[in-house]
Amino acid sequence: VLSSAGAPIANAKLTIVHEPSGTRYEAVSRPNGRFSAAGMRVGGPYTVLVEADTYASISEKEVFLELGKERTLEFRLSGADVVQMEAFKVTATADLLQFDPTVK
Repeated sequence: VLSSAGAPIANAKLTIVHEPSGTRYEAVSRPNGRFSAAGMRVGGPYTVLVEADTYASISEKEVFLELGKERTLEFRLSGADVVQMEAFKVTATADLLQFDPTVK
């Protein structure tokens, strides 16, 4: 799991779902961005969802596994369109209303 600049992303959460059965597997990326999931069913299709703080989530569908073969996936996450503020202050003013009893 890498950033769009190619830097590894640690602690990204991967949720892997075997679509026909609904079986879910989870993994977390290591400091080098790599992850592994063992004991998964052969075949597929699988959907892999990757989530990491401050990054937009990404998924890949139609992933298939073959018996005895390692499957490598690469995910590049871009920054989320979220701005986190520590504090903010809202101020407002109101114009004074003038009352005219002659206006009906």
